[in-house]
Amino acid sequence: MTFHPPKKSVAWRRQEGRLDNEGQKQQPGSGNGRAKGDNKGKSFLIQCKTTAKGSTILKLDELLKMIREARQEDRIAVTQQQFKDQTKFAILRWEDFEGLIEELGMEL
Repeated sequence: MTFHPPKKSVAWRRQEGRLDNEGQKQQPGSGNGRAKGDNKGKSFLIQCKTTAKGSTILKLDELLKMIREARQEDRIAVTQQQFKDQTKFAILRWEDFEGLIEELGMEL
């Protein structure tokens, strides 16, 4: 009997391609409510979003949910948005951004 591993979904393969940061791990079950975030790094809980369009919609309730989940794990919530041209943006709370700037010894 030959073992055939399950095929990975298109969404799973897309997320695998976005694990850019060393130490980031993909979170199985993140899309079905069992787990939090798509990827986890040491300090961040990352939700990956992709659009085939040139624009996207930010929903406050989704962002706040992500922040709550990240805080439960003592992490910073980040939404990674990728557009059709492969350009990526990191979306995070302003207070978290200021904290990172301060830790780096930089000024705004």
